[in-house]
Amino acid sequence: MGKRKAKRKVVAKKKPKLDTLFTCEYCNHEKSVEVRMDHNGGYGHLVCQICAANWTTTINKLSEPIDVYSDWVDSCAEERAREAEEDAQPPDLDPHDDGYVDEPPRSADYRRANVDRLPSKHVRRVEDTYDVTDDEGDLL
Repeated sequence: MGKRKAKRKVVAKKKPKLDTLFTCEYCNHEKSVEVRMDHNGGYGHLVCQICAANWTTTINKLSEPIDVYSDWVDSCAEERAREAEEDAQPPDLDPHDDGYVDEPPRSADYRRANVDRLPSKHVRRVEDTYDVTDDEGDLL
């Protein structure tokens, strides 16, 4: 009769623990952003302990704190890109444009009759186009 084979001991592999403290995108302090997960409520919330920046997002059962943090970093990058794009666009209005067209002066009757036909940027204010008088002919 032979000996029984010795059973090998099962060595459990330890799961690496993922961080729950991260670097803040706004104040750049390391390990100042804490992520809290509420799997039952379906949201993840992060708060910077230094500058009080906070952000909340929806999560699922498989989400980890690093997922919430990476979503926040992506959202910050999109916001910065949007702000840079808005700053790069020239303003719509010319600061030296007073809204008046350089044209020869015309009679008040002509302006009153044609004010509906002019494009909107050429329309002058009512006070500039003709004098407002009451029934007796006095200026108001």
